[in-house]
Amino acid sequence: SPLTEEGLDIMTSKLVHCLDNARRVEIQDDLCDRNKLLSLKKLLTKVPLLESLDLSGRFKKKCGFSDWSVLVELLKECPHLKLLTLNDNNIGDGGMQALSGAAQHLTNLQHLSLGHNKMG
Repeated sequence: SPLTEEGLDIMTSKLVHCLDNARRVEIQDDLCDRNKLLSLKKLLTKVPLLESLDLSGRFKKKCGFSDWSVLVELLKECPHLKLLTLNDNNIGDGGMQALSGAAQHLTNLQHLSLGHNKMG
């Protein structure tokens, strides 16, 4: 079933103790909605040791610049991130420009995967 803001809030409240030690999160729902990104941001604040985040194919619809800026804010909540996978999204030049704003916060990032996007 689709990911909803209410669903994320419920999941977060039920799994808060498990999330403390989680190191990998893979999202399998469309995140092009600003509210879903804000809910995910709230969830990721509960995952302090997150090292791997896979958001491949989560932005299939055309997202506006404001959505990418919310993703940047979300990534700022992931200071331990080592692997970020953003393959197969609609990230164009404007999206990459927005995402570059997260780079200074991702000081532990070792691998960024951006395959099958619309850059350049």
